Amino acid sequence: MKARKVLSILIGGLLVIALLGFTGVQAKDKITIGVVVKTMGNPFFREIAYGAKEAGKLYDNVDVIIQATAKEGEIVEQINIIENLIERGVDGLVITPQNSKGIAPAIIEARRANVPCIVVDTEAQDVEVDSFIGMDNVEAGMVIAEMVCEKLGGKGNVAILEGMAGASSSILRSEGFRRGCAKFPGIKIVADQNADYRRDVGQRVMADILQAHHVDAVICCNDLMALGAIVSLEEAGYRIGKDVIIGSYDISDEILEEVKAGRVYVTGYHWGKLQGWWGLQFAVDMINGLPVPKRVVSPHSEITKEKVEPYLEFAKMLKKYKF
Repeated sequence: MKARKVLSILIGGLLVIALLGFTGVQAKDKITIGVVVKTMGNPFFREIAYGAKEAGKLYDNVDVIIQATAKEGEIVEQINIIENLIERGVDGLVITPQNSKGIAPAIIEARRANVPCIVVDTEAQDVEVDSFIGMDNVEAGMVIAEMVCEKLGGKGNVAILEGMAGASSSILRSEGFRRGCAKFPGIKIVADQNADYRRDVGQRVMADILQAHHVDAVICCNDLMALGAIVSLEEAGYRIGKDVIIGSYDISDEILEEVKAGRVYVTGYHWGKLQGWWGLQFAVDMINGLPVPKRVVSPHSEITKEKVEPYLEFAKMLKKYKF
């Protein structure tokens, strides 16, 4: 049964891809695509890389090079990786920018070299890209916040942990959190701070917040920060899932285990494999002279205990996937 559920998720994703149209055109003898994600230490970016790698297998003439910085936020390192790939002669790039404005020099360099550049998840600002693929972060954040606030009965103190400063995914998702909370007059946002999408920073920021505030719920822009926040909450005596409600984003196997156990109430999922798959497909299409959409809004889902199992099985597979 579990296997069938996992398969249905994967097939569902492939059906969406089919609706966008897989061309399979192979006008060029050999194509190399560089896929540069923020970090392979974050399950979401690992999933983007997975989607691109799997999409590449549908072509006989496409090589996919996966690269990432050691940790999130390293924009200079990411630019260096992209410039090195351009020098190596890649035919196309799929990028998740560390910083929406800071990535501009790398994309400008790619355009000068006539290398198609597909940006996924986090938007690039102050520079033109060939295509952007990402979910509506404001809407997705708002849905998670509304679910958490409803779980609280419409009243209580909420802390928000944002991601990396300067990343559109963090800015927009946090805006969605605030909009969702604003729909409930009894909800008060007592803290709203960046925690860099990192577990250790999430733990430290949460500990600082608890020095000044009692919280009834914590909403995080990603699972790693939520896992860090849980450590500080427990150290402060909170019973997770009882004294404090947790809402998050991404589908790390660790956080999904917490959802399954009833400790974390909800985590969001933005179908990273589709973003990676479409990014790879669009890059190949551009290289072969085919038109691609300028902007694609990818789907999002919200995962609670009642429907966690197939996502957990996928997350466990992804963790073991060999690149």
